[in-house]
Amino acid sequence: MGKKENRKAEKKSLINLQEGMEIIDRHSLFGRLGGWVCPVKKDMLGKQTASVVTAGGRIYVNEDLLLSPEEWAYIIAHQRLHLAFGHFDAAKMPYGEEAGSSGKVDIRLWNMACDLYIMGFLNDLKVGRCPVRVPEHGRTGGDEVKIYQRLLYPGDMQEERHAADALMELIHMKGLESPIREWENGRNPYSHTFSRALNAAVLSVVEEAGEPEKTGSCSAQTRLAVECSAKRMYPDYISAKKMRENYEGNVFSCMGC
Repeated sequence: MGKKENRKAEKKSLINLQEGMEIIDRHSLFGRLGGWVCPVKKDMLGKQTASVVTAGGRIYVNEDLLLSPEEWAYIIAHQRLHLAFGHFDAAKMPYGEEAGSSGKVDIRLWNMACDLYIMGFLNDLKVGRCPVRVPEHGRTGGDEVKIYQRLLYPGDMQEERHAADALMELIHMKGLESPIREWENGRNPYSHTFSRALNAAVLSVVEEAGEPEKTGSCSAQTRLAVECSAKRMYPDYISAKKMRENYEGNVFSCMGC
């Protein structure tokens, strides 16, 4: 490939990345989540590495790697969920008997378990497009620790292992070796932001949906609220119409957020 073709490819890769970031910025949930997206050159991450997320909340993305805008949207959403779900938190990781015979968490298997959990989450919500083949089963069942414990058995979850291995060649978590044991103010700010963002997204949904009991409509964000509720995230959501009736015409987010 000549210099002219290289410049065209680099320009296209950056345009696609920017479009992927815009998809996330416009999303009712993922646009509100924490995690700073930092475009960098391939020399910093590696030629074929798409993204690295750190415990400090930075999401480095390879601006030289040519992916589609939908794939970039998926990757950014995926990395933000690692932060939101507390995957860098020591309290979240398996410990003792849960971690296996050694009593210590296998960092690679934990990364794999977290990736598989998020893959199922995003597959259900139809956010972006995964750059690798998602297992046919979609969800693996259970939370991250349960998935981790299944991965301890080499013969189990072969299809899921292949999918996670392929994804881990593209995106990584950096800092799992030194998990966060205590957050300032006693809480994970990314998980807290997720709770607030979810409630805000749901509130905006019901506003957009209007009166579904009359129209029979169901927006994509309404489906998002239901899906998130089914995945152990339980926002208190109520229609804006009912909230106005109950609170003298006022509309505000739930759970005091």
